[in-house]
Amino acid sequence: MTEIKNVQIELHTPHVLNSMEERDSKNLFDYQYDNIEKKGNYAQKYQSKNRKITSNRPDYQLPDNSIQTSKYTLLNFFPKQLFEQFSKLANVYFVLMGALQMVPEVSISSGIPTIYLPLGFIILVSGAKDFYEDYKRRTSDNEENKQQVTAFDGKDFVKIPSYELRVGHIVKVNQDEIISADMILLRSSEKKGICYVETKSLDGETNLKQKNVHVDLLQTFKSDDCFGQLDKRIILKYQAPTPYLYKFIGETTTSNLQVSSINFNNFLLRGCNLRNVKYVFGLVAYTGHDTKIMMNSYKARTKRSKLEVKMQQFILIIFITQFIMCIIASLVYSITYFNNRQYLNYLYIGENTSEYTIPYNFFVRFGNWMLIFNNFVPISLLVTLEMVKFIQGKIMTLDEKLNQPRVQTSNLNEELGQIEHIFSDKTGTLTCNIMEFKQIIIGNQNYGDILRSSDDYIRDDELLNYPQVSNVDFRDKTLMQAINDKNHIMHDKVEECLKMISICHTVISDQKDGKLIYNATSPDELALLNFARFVGFEFLGTDENNIKRISYQEQIIEYQLLEMFEFTSARKRQSILVQVINTGDIYLFSKGADSVLLDQVRLSKEELNKNEYHQLVQRLQEYGKIGLRTLVLSKRKLSKQEYEEWHKRYQLATQQIENREEKMQVLQDELEKNYEILGATAIEDKLQQDVADTIAAVKAAGIKVWVLTGDKIETAINIGYSCSLLTNNLVQHIVDEKEELLINERLDDILNKIPTLQTTQGQALIISGDALLHALKPDIQKKVAEVCGYCEVVLCCRVSPKQKQDVVSLIRGRNQLCSTLAIGDGANDVNMITAAHVGVGIRGVEGQQAARAADYSVQEFRELRRLLFFHGRECYRRNSVLVCYTFYKNILVVLPQFWYGILSMYSAQSLYDTFIYQLFNILYGALPIMIYGIFDEEYDADQLTDNKLQNYYQQGPQGVLFNIQIVLFWVFCGFWQAAILCFFPTYTISENFVENSGFTHHLWAQGTMIFGLIVVICNLKVLLFSNTYTPALLGSISFSMISYLLSWIILDNIPQAEAYVVFQSLFQTPNFHFGNILVIAAICSIDIALNIKLNRVLQKVNQNTSIKTPFSLNNLSIHQPPKIGGKLNNKAHTGFAFNCLDRDELEDQDKIDLYGIDNQVQSQNG
Repeated sequence: MTEIKNVQIELHTPHVLNSMEERDSKNLFDYQYDNIEKKGNYAQKYQSKNRKITSNRPDYQLPDNSIQTSKYTLLNFFPKQLFEQFSKLANVYFVLMGALQMVPEVSISSGIPTIYLPLGFIILVSGAKDFYEDYKRRTSDNEENKQQVTAFDGKDFVKIPSYELRVGHIVKVNQDEIISADMILLRSSEKKGICYVETKSLDGETNLKQKNVHVDLLQTFKSDDCFGQLDKRIILKYQAPTPYLYKFIGETTTSNLQVSSINFNNFLLRGCNLRNVKYVFGLVAYTGHDTKIMMNSYKARTKRSKLEVKMQQFILIIFITQFIMCIIASLVYSITYFNNRQYLNYLYIGENTSEYTIPYNFFVRFGNWMLIFNNFVPISLLVTLEMVKFIQGKIMTLDEKLNQPRVQTSNLNEELGQIEHIFSDKTGTLTCNIMEFKQIIIGNQNYGDILRSSDDYIRDDELLNYPQVSNVDFRDKTLMQAINDKNHIMHDKVEECLKMISICHTVISDQKDGKLIYNATSPDELALLNFARFVGFEFLGTDENNIKRISYQEQIIEYQLLEMFEFTSARKRQSILVQVINTGDIYLFSKGADSVLLDQVRLSKEELNKNEYHQLVQRLQEYGKIGLRTLVLSKRKLSKQEYEEWHKRYQLATQQIENREEKMQVLQDELEKNYEILGATAIEDKLQQDVADTIAAVKAAGIKVWVLTGDKIETAINIGYSCSLLTNNLVQHIVDEKEELLINERLDDILNKIPTLQTTQGQALIISGDALLHALKPDIQKKVAEVCGYCEVVLCCRVSPKQKQDVVSLIRGRNQLCSTLAIGDGANDVNMITAAHVGVGIRGVEGQQAARAADYSVQEFRELRRLLFFHGRECYRRNSVLVCYTFYKNILVVLPQFWYGILSMYSAQSLYDTFIYQLFNILYGALPIMIYGIFDEEYDADQLTDNKLQNYYQQGPQGVLFNIQIVLFWVFCGFWQAAILCFFPTYTISENFVENSGFTHHLWAQGTMIFGLIVVICNLKVLLFSNTYTPALLGSISFSMISYLLSWIILDNIPQAEAYVVFQSLFQTPNFHFGNILVIAAICSIDIALNIKLNRVLQKVNQNTSIKTPFSLNNLSIHQPPKIGGKLNNKAHTGFAFNCLDRDELEDQDKIDLYGIDNQVQSQNG
């Protein structure tokens, strides 16, 4: 992609201009637009300059709002198609062969390029397929471009097509409509100037986001009919288009010369849905391909299966073989002719002519033989394979047991049958991503860990007396007692902790049908807030003045929201700064990872010395061991003076344009210290259905499973046991060091220990994200790959989206022959999915972005079993046979002419009618193998999915059905069968091949008989190796043979045909029929014997691949101590539950790899 220079926008801090500046206000709106560069490509012209526009004054120099995701237009379809088709070497080869056919001295088809008939058909079919797929994209584009939007035309709001929108238009968007362009928010139907958008189509998040009209614009646009007034015009100065979804920097200037800074909170993105407000008005800033969603429309790299790569190599080998055979045949003829020229006077070749010389004869015969052998390279293979794969993909989508999977890359069907490594996300992929609140620690008390037999256990009938909420499984009455009894020793601590949970969040409340509904940015936050509601602390919402209200024991408690510090992957915490309205007290509440909030730097000295601190650390470790996700809750009380001094500096930082976010972060860190611990929460993320059985089956099939998760090590280990990833038979090697030297030593220690362990013991590697930072460096990753080679299970904990991709790339780079599959459900899994050979997305709670980026998408993880073991295994088997058979039938049709060269002094005499010869790969030998590739089944689908009787799957990863030995076997069959087809008619039949007139049949009769036998043998061959005899297969074989007979009947009556009246005379000769029976019987009997032998060899190979017996889940206990190679660090490995999109990772680490683009502006996060 064209490199785009970094630009920095020069904006001003918000202020009202003074009287001197006011004198220039008359010229404020009197300027020419200068938003584009004069020269360059699209990006250089339209995406490299910062912009300045006036509201309601469209800039017609900038692109309109139309989009094009289709590849072709009516004008460029044919030139682009021709370029793409002839960028394939095989097609170029056949074009050259056609040109060679037009050279009179060389041509064997009377100068007619007959090869162009099948070539044209194949190009036509391939082009039609591309046209159909692109037409669907084109139709989708047209629907979106013609979508009606409401835009201001200077007098009134009118409906116009979306593609007519321009930068500078003012647009009205109604509730539930899709936002048609990137725009700044000018006005909302809500008095407080807020609106809510759903960004699922952009980042995969299904929860609503709040957007706000800037306070200055809120005062400017006070009514819905003010947009035509001259004094309501504004100037927007803002940055050039960038792909960063969460970045926008700009400033507005009103007619009264008030300048205000605009950020992402005031910005609406194309593709979002407007929710929960009646309407909003916006000023269009980016249109069409300059919008952020279009700039983030990445094009995944082209993926090719191992079978396809090997196939191209074999085609090259076949071409080289053809070239050598042509040289040999030409040399033999040239030398033989030269040595015997005195006996060949009947040819009337003069001694003084060039034809009398060896060089001339060599090059002419070389051209002849190249044309005779042009079918050596299978002209129909690529298009046949593409069509078969396409239909295989359609059949997958119709599989009822897979719950409507989506196939977006059918080219990888057979790769599903060759997977050796599976890389899986955990949350939402192995687990349901539906959180349930389980336990809470407040002070030194643990609430929620209670037995059913206890008197303090809340029974099912008693639950009816509590608020009915979702995502909560809490049954401990002792917490209720502490809440209701004001004299209880824990009452104050419990009340303060629960109030904190009720207000420290970004949840949006909404009233629907008289019920209070929460829209949360993460399922963890929803579980926390519903828990607070369950125990009596109900969050009511936030009003237009940013006052948060909670209801507790029939009283309303109000908090003035001062600041909100959002969660990021770097911060690992979320903080809220509030003032209690009744008392005026100012508090900073924070929740986040214990590794951050329990850090000695952030806790007060008094807190560090308390026993509660040490008890909390221990309890968090216990939570981790039982697979719970944790959050630490803390607070800090600020004096009014302390807050005001800090607030002034923070406001200045928010008004900066350069390094704004870095300066804000420094001030946030300054405030987030000297915490007091309030407690900690524990949330459970349940496993999906049949995950344990699926992983056990996958491991039993010999596939290595890696889980890449953001959880702590203890949680990951526990989840590993519960989902059958880890067993007590595995020796666990844990790498959690943070220094490069220690990591090196740890890896050396593991490599030394592994050879000393019992061979029956499996290995498992568990490595943290901190260790991976160093372990993926070039000088260490070799050791990591070596350790992983011994391990059947790898757990990577606390990893970022970028590290997920790096881990997949590590395995791909270290073992070029292995096939990898990555499966995930979130936007942060996209890199991993696109980096693997095969990407599978789960259409789950976190949106559709992973599913859209994947090659295949399913509803649940358990469907992966059927996708691999049945569809993948069968596609690999059928497609392998299809490719080998295509090589075989082309050898069978070409080689009889080579064998006949023994009798004809390799004079390049063709045996076949030219037109019939060119129709072989299109009409006579193409359809049956396609039917086989689509419908054939070796075993029952459920039997293959279970994969218990034997390891049916391993034939794919081991490459049993498609390798050099198998291809040579098929080639060998083609060679000996071609010899029989040539010599049987010649020596056993031709001598007595006599017409009624007493003359022997001529050469064309012999060639016709040979070609007819080839058609029969090729079609019967499909019947011999098929496992399923469907009506479609039998019908296709009959069609191929009948079409051949009809072709001959037609040609037999055309006087200009080379084999005129040959077919009629052949059918009147008894030897013709006896010869056919003899040849077919001889070839089929030998072929059956060889196939039986081959099948026995393959069965023996499959039987040697034993299934690893899955352990019994009934005997599994997650509390059993695992075998661990090495010791854990002294520092506890505890994590946190905060499941939201990792924006920093997406923006800063993954941008180049995920979207395939260059950074256009400097990241504000560094």
